[in-house]
Amino acid sequence: MEKVPVVIFLNGTGTPASKYQALQKHMASWGFITIGNEEDNSFYGEAAELSIRYLELANSYDDEKTSNPLKGHIDFDNIGITGHSPKE
Repeated sequence: MEKVPVVIFLNGTGTPASKYQALQKHMASWGFITIGNEEDNSFYGEAAELSIRYLELANSYDDEKTSNPLKGHIDFDNIGITGHSPKE
């Protein structure tokens, strides 16, 4: 079973993950799973922690009625974090 590396996009103040969609799609085309959030800021790290918890759920979620293409494929040994905080 092939494992897929992850890039977590943490936003700066006023810069939600939706502002990084083009970069996320580009990285996904290279084979990365990308994840981000729309939180106002990521100063305290809750968004990063919640992103990893979400990935843990996605990695183990199983439902007979739906297919989960991420199940068992997330590489938790290869997680990168990136982001940007605009200069005001």
